[in-house]
Amino acid sequence: MNQGQQLVTCPKCGSSKVSPVVGGIAWGIFMILGGLFFGVGLGLWIPIIGWLIMIPAGIIFMIIGIITTISSILIKLGRKTPTHRKFRCSDKDCLHGFKVDIDTAKEYEAKYN
Repeated sequence: MNQGQQLVTCPKCGSSKVSPVVGGIAWGIFMILGGLFFGVGLGLWIPIIGWLIMIPAGIIFMIIGIITTISSILIKLGRKTPTHRKFRCSDKDCLHGFKVDIDTAKEYEAKYN
């Protein structure tokens, strides 16, 4: 009889119904904002609104886009190797978030993904 995984359990309720939490939301937002600012800066609106108004704004948007994109890349590269991974209890009564050491998380992913 298959009893499910017992490798990672919720420390609050003891349930084995857990799932890894996907991170990196802030980095994705920085990348999207950088791309948007860079796209606007390249001149999507220059022909519509006018050359004299949008050229300075375009240059400013390009600079903001480049800075935002580079900073998001540097944030991603500057992160140290994680020692824990976040999991969340999937039990509807609990929904507790907790951390599991990286070795246990890798073993969980290898067996159950």
